[in-house]
Amino acid sequence: MLSVIIVNYNVKFFLEQCLCSVLKAGEGMDMEVIVVDNGSSDGSRLYLEPLFPQVRFFWEKENRGFGRACNYGLERSTGACILFLNPDTIVPEDCFQQTVSFLQSGENIGALGVRMIDGSGCFLKESKRGIPSVLASFFKFSGLIRLFPRSPFFARYYSGHLPEKATNKVPVLSGAYFLVSRDVLNNTGGFDEAFFMYGEDIDLSYRIEKAGYDNYYFPGVTIIHFKGESTAKTNVKYLKAFYRAMSIFVKKHYPWYKAILLTGFVQCMLAVKRIVLFISPASSGLSEATAAPAKGGFLVFGTEDDYAGVREILSRHGIANTKYGGAGPAALPREGEPVFCEGAAYSFKEIIDKIDGADNNRNTWIHACKSHSLVSSASSTLSGMAIGG
Repeated sequence: MLSVIIVNYNVKFFLEQCLCSVLKAGEGMDMEVIVVDNGSSDGSRLYLEPLFPQVRFFWEKENRGFGRACNYGLERSTGACILFLNPDTIVPEDCFQQTVSFLQSGENIGALGVRMIDGSGCFLKESKRGIPSVLASFFKFSGLIRLFPRSPFFARYYSGHLPEKATNKVPVLSGAYFLVSRDVLNNTGGFDEAFFMYGEDIDLSYRIEKAGYDNYYFPGVTIIHFKGESTAKTNVKYLKAFYRAMSIFVKKHYPWYKAILLTGFVQCMLAVKRIVLFISPASSGLSEATAAPAKGGFLVFGTEDDYAGVREILSRHGIANTKYGGAGPAALPREGEPVFCEGAAYSFKEIIDKIDGADNNRNTWIHACKSHSLVSSASSTLSGMAIGG
């Protein structure tokens, strides 16, 4: 029934937690999980293959791009429904049952996305987006979208006028969770491999709509998307890749005069961003170790066995400031860095619910039952962190 396709690139600990949640969500379903590795150099193969014998791994020798890797997995999949899922996500146990059911509930439903939050519990606006027209792009990059976040005119890039917790048709879905039927992909084709990274989801969403289908934002399911853990979000390399993707999209789908206008605007914004980064550089990218824990250390919530397992992982990395929090409070603690352990004490869904809306601007860690790592991110704009191995 369902093929879950995940592209990995140097994020083995995030992928470990993701796969644990995916396999829980797929219990009782006819599901296959396919991981296409884009030439990782972090030991992903040696680490992940023994842990997940039920997952089909394909190991590429080099990074050939997100869209090409997705298509590679698609060609080797068998499901009637296809889910393209990012490796830095955590899904709840009822996720696949609900979204597949919704996808199959109407003849004209093309693709489906879900409500996403980052590691600190903030809603991710890219859960629902509009087409990046010239005006929409100008409003986004000029900052006007932040002044009028719910305006159907100024906030069209993120469909800001549509309620966060209401099901709606939307033009563009995020590639972090992109559920689509094989029949639709047979009509539209898969991802355009001209996009190396970024923009593939916009292009495919657009082609699905052009083929006469509707894309839906479905907030009945909330997932965590640590967002960008495999890619630096604030450096020039990322900006060039993002703006290159935008240029490909507009040249492909817009009349020549609009394409020239938007491409010129994109180049101007890239120049401005490069100047800003030169004046005030920021470090970014995924770290697989953690800085010193906040005041209060790590506070572990779960069973005593969970606590022992987490303490062992932390001790291997020289971290001793760890306390046991028991079954856990109703809200996040005020001090320290909470570690929520999935298993007997908490489900993935319960952990997501605890983080949802917390906006605590600090690290909240997730540890899946019997896994060998912890993952965290304080914000969608900061580096994610992982401890493991």
